Amino acid sequence: MNPSEATVELAYSYGQTSALGMSEASKPPGADEHPLVRSVSVIGLLGCVYKQREDAAAACDAVERMLRDPLQFRIQRSLAQSLGGDCQYAIDTINKHLETHPDDDGAKVILGVSMMMGNDLGWVPIFKSIIASSTDHDARMAAMQFVGYLKTF
Repeated sequence: MNPSEATVELAYSYGQTSALGMSEASKPPGADEHPLVRSVSVIGLLGCVYKQREDAAAACDAVERMLRDPLQFRIQRSLAQSLGGDCQYAIDTINKHLETHPDDDGAKVILGVSMMMGNDLGWVPIFKSIIASSTDHDARMAAMQFVGYLKTF
């Protein structure tokens, strides 16, 4: 079953005519926990890690359209794609989030980790900034622990 068929199957199982046209309010309760959504999520994220970019993008895009709040999945996708060597999705997605939430230092930590896993040296100034000036204790601690962990290599 390809991702678009999975999207349609999920939509029909909830009595919807098109998952692609559903507004946030019309998405059925529990759609996020539907086994099909979970299965397509796993397929998409594994595709990201194993560099099956086109198939992974189709599956992940379908999952994002089915979720009420896709933020958590976008974080997972950012990390999975970065682990597969492509951090551009993380950079684009998290920077878009930071445009509306510029003080979200937790998102900056995720961006930095994603960039490091994707071999983009842009993570260094992000972590220096978080460690030096963040008022978010948890984000600062996460950045310091991550840098400390990297020093062990």
